[in-house]
Amino acid sequence: LELAETHGREPRELSAICVSVACCHSDCKQHSKALEMYKKELQYWNEDNPNEMCNTWINMACVHTAASHSSEQVLEAYGHAQALADKARNHKLQVMIQKKLLRYCKGRSGLKEECAMARQRLSSLLGTDQQQ
Repeated sequence: LELAETHGREPRELSAICVSVACCHSDCKQHSKALEMYKKELQYWNEDNPNEMCNTWINMACVHTAASHSSEQVLEAYGHAQALADKARNHKLQVMIQKKLLRYCKGRSGLKEECAMARQRLSSLLGTDQQQ
């Protein structure tokens, strides 16, 4: 990554390197290092690329889940992802986030309200999709 930065590689290329390294860290159960790489990846995207930023936040939510981090951390990551999917008006990402959120919330005590909200939002998104 440092070499690619030194040679002035494009943000898209640097982002791909970050994701690759983050995945390796996740596979090795080095969750804090994986999160560091995803945070670094966010630095390569600007506000004009909400789709890519959204995917990064989804990946971070997955790492938080795999690491058994607090529900607050997982929900915060999904919240950032949802805001970016909404900003991008990306229906596919919006639906995916709600499905992942619903899967996460099911069976976890104390998250019944979040589960109900995710279910309601997903129904709304799918209902809109079916009418088009």
